Amino acid sequence: QQQLFQELLLQLQEEGGMSAASPYLAIADEAAAFLRRHYKEPLGYKRMSEELHFHANYIAVCMKKAFGCTPLEYVTRHRIEQAKRMLIHSNHAIGKIAEETGFGSFPYFIRCFSRYTGFKPKEFRMRFR
Repeated sequence: QQQLFQELLLQLQEEGGMSAASPYLAIADEAAAFLRRHYKEPLGYKRMSEELHFHANYIAVCMKKAFGCTPLEYVTRHRIEQAKRMLIHSNHAIGKIAEETGFGSFPYFIRCFSRYTGFKPKEFRMRFR
């Protein structure tokens, strides 16, 4: 849903006169696509910078302008959205879901999930399944 919402915002900005060709928006969109493609892998600013051929700070500024968040926040939100889908639509163990969505450790996954959703993963699964 978050991803669709962001794409809708981009379309609205384009129609409202803000050109998709504006450099920061194009770079932010490219960075977001890169992060969505590689969210399961360990990611760092260095790798993203090398892949996109822009300095990491510039990419972060572009994403902050376009999406209101840093690349790290963006990928964390995307991982949480993927985890929410898996919690609702699968019977995988929560540890397995944390691993499959790219979180480095189970406790970090629990902290992030709770911070972004207000629920622990098990509570979320029980409530929304």
